[in-house]
Amino acid sequence: MCSSDLYVDTNVVIEAVDTGCWAALLHRFDVRTVAEVRRETQAGNRLIKNYVVVDKDQFDAKVTVEEVTKVQLATAQLRTPLLNQIDAGERHLLAYVAAQDKNALLLTTGDRAAVRAACALGLDDRLRSLEELAGACGQKPAVAEWFKKKWLSTVKTEFVLDSM
Repeated sequence: MCSSDLYVDTNVVIEAVDTGCWAALLHRFDVRTVAEVRRETQAGNRLIKNYVVVDKDQFDAKVTVEEVTKVQLATAQLRTPLLNQIDAGERHLLAYVAAQDKNALLLTTGDRAAVRAACALGLDDRLRSLEELAGACGQKPAVAEWFKKKWLSTVKTEFVLDSM
């Protein structure tokens, strides 16, 4: 891995917490995100069965949270209309990463539309699966299919073929 900066979205955080590899990621990488993702990790009804609680104190202590500007959002939306198909946290994260950090890794969501939007923004070479990065931390969590390297590769290939 060429970079220790790692940008994450809400879905990845929840899956990493749920599968027990979140602490390892926080230890191995400089984990970063945007304010909207932070808000999303603390939202939701905690009374729902199987709700995954993201420890707010740990998150705030270990994750660098960036603010996304209106200019960054507008610029990214002008580059691809696919951003309008994804949730606010993913949209803000992709807009920020596309504008700011040219070397960081982007830990992918399990959302096909978000992966396609990242590819449209030219971030495809920096996308990594949770399975792959957890493995770099010595972890082998039982992640859902859409957090695996094979799934990510398939979606990226589909995007390229659809773009031809």
